[in-house]
Order: sequence, then structure tokens, then C-alpha cells
Amino acid sequence: MYYVSETLDGAKKLYKEMEKVAYAVVMASRKLKHYFQAHKITIPSSFPLDNIFKNPEAIGQIGKWATKINDFAIEFVGRNAIKSQALADFLVDWTPNTHNTAEVTEPIWIVHIDGAWGSAGARIVVILTSSSGIKLRYAARLEFQCTNNSTE
Repeated sequence: MYYVSETLDGAKKLYKEMEKVAYAVVMASRKLKHYFQAHKITIPSSFPLDNIFKNPEAIGQIGKWATKINDFAIEFVGRNAIKSQALADFLVDWTPNTHNTAEVTEPIWIVHIDGAWGSAGARIVVILTSSSGIKLRYAARLEFQCTNNSTE
């Protein structure tokens, strides 16, 4: 699902509602041209867009839009308000609102690390303390050569 943004300014604000919907189809065909060329597009609408774009007597801006749209395999179908709107309403009702979610804090673990280096190798000790006070202790002997330089 794509959202194609275009700001209506100037004379475009004065378009009739049907012209605004037709303009939205034209803008979508421009911005998503590769999809329109590769696939058959079905556009459900409560407006008679099929009559607008397939009218051979269309003049002016609608006529220009019709010539651009006729290059694609587009089918305009009437929108059944109940069936088409049901999915959109469901998504709106059941999508969690990310703006009002309470911040979930994770339990804090405290880590204590100690290490020792010698000619026999290096050893490390780790103590993990959970927020409830449980301590987990781990010790390991490192089997590689290292120095006491902490950056190495």
C-alpha cells in the first residue's frame, strides 16, 4: 500500500471534488509509473472516473490527464461503501496508537567486571545482578596472548 503526497495549492484548491480525485489518480500514475506499466490497476471510486477518463470529448486539463492515463491498463470500478471501507475501518480501529503508548521500562541489570593478566594468560570474572537482587557469577580463562594494555 502506498501513500503518494501532493499538495494542492493555487488553482488546484478550486478543483471540484471529482477533479481532485482524478488529479490524485494522475499523480499516482506519475509517481508510481513502473507499477502502472507492469500491472493492471483497479481503482475503486464512488465518482464516475471511467466516464471522465474515457470520454473522447474531454477538453482542457481533464483531456490532458486522460491522454496520460490511457497509456496504462486501469480499470475503474464503483466502490461499495460497506465492503471497501470495512478493511480501512478495521485498520484504523485496531492499529495501536504509537503516540500515546506508555513507556515500557526494562529491568535494570548491574554488571561488574574484573580481569587479571599473567604469564599463563588472562582471566575474567563477570557478576550480573538483576533488579530483583539475583546474582549470576561467571569466570573464564582466555586462551590467547594479550597484554595489560586495556585498548588491546
